[in-house]
Amino acid sequence: RAALARISRAVSEKPYRVNDHTDLTVTCSIGYAELPPRRDDPVDAINWEAVVEMADQALYRVKQTGRNGWAILRPAPGTDLGAVSHTGRGAMNDALHDGRVTLVTGGAQDSN
Repeated sequence: RAALARISRAVSEKPYRVNDHTDLTVTCSIGYAELPPRRDDPVDAINWEAVVEMADQALYRVKQTGRNGWAILRPAPGTDLGAVSHTGRGAMNDALHDGRVTLVTGGAQDSN
């Protein structure tokens, strides 16, 4: 989490010069997926497309809440990652609601 906060903060703190008279403030949103998504999962048994979809869903969550931050979606033990990630945002909302997936979020100002 600390690395995600540092990246987001570093981008937002640096002004970007557009031309001699204009600086632009830029922020970033980060959706992150862990591989393996659970400590007990063997890496070679993971469907990488499902992991990328989880990162995309996490990014969507950051953009829903104002951007300039980061999010991680973590599946709980026993959760079928492919079933949750490939069936759309409705299924992800259901998985969040019933505890099959946990959402961890933070903004650029976070340090942990």
